[in-house]
Amino acid sequence: MPRKKSDETDTDSPKPPRVTVRSRSDIIERRIADPVGGGGSLPIPSRLKDRQGRPLTMFYIANSEIAADHVWRMRKVLGWEFATPDDIEGAAEDHGFESRDGRLVRGPKGSEVLMKMPKVDYDAVQQAKGDWNRRQALGTRETKATIVERASQELGDEGADFLNRAISTIEIKDTMERVPVDEQ
Repeated sequence: MPRKKSDETDTDSPKPPRVTVRSRSDIIERRIADPVGGGGSLPIPSRLKDRQGRPLTMFYIANSEIAADHVWRMRKVLGWEFATPDDIEGAAEDHGFESRDGRLVRGPKGSEVLMKMPKVDYDAVQQAKGDWNRRQALGTRETKATIVERASQELGDEGADFLNRAISTIEIKDTMERVPVDEQ
């Protein structure tokens, strides 16, 4: 087949554009409205709710490929249970799961299993973990003693004596804040 010469053009039929314009999806609109809040998994809605519409069940996706006993540990040590299709709002397929042996799983081998825990129990465990972490932190006296001891080693006795007199109160606060992505 002979080639076209460079001065010949095909103006008889215009080519359709390669870009197809589509309207924005709900997902994109959500991401634009909250660009940093969309990290991680989307919450899986619980069928059980209190009078204010808050979920009464917490969910966790356990991946059996993390360790051979990971799912067993989640159940027997940490108190999670297998979630069933009746526990979630909507169809399992709407959330990327399929039901196998009464459990909700996803992945080609079904290695990710949806686990559940009553929200009351989940909140109690989270509170206990927070309390334990605060107890493990140094108290105000121990913190001051550590600062003065390190200052003595690095600055000498005079610097340590100054800090010992200058530090009158140390306040330990337990707070949380959201850090914008551009500041990380």
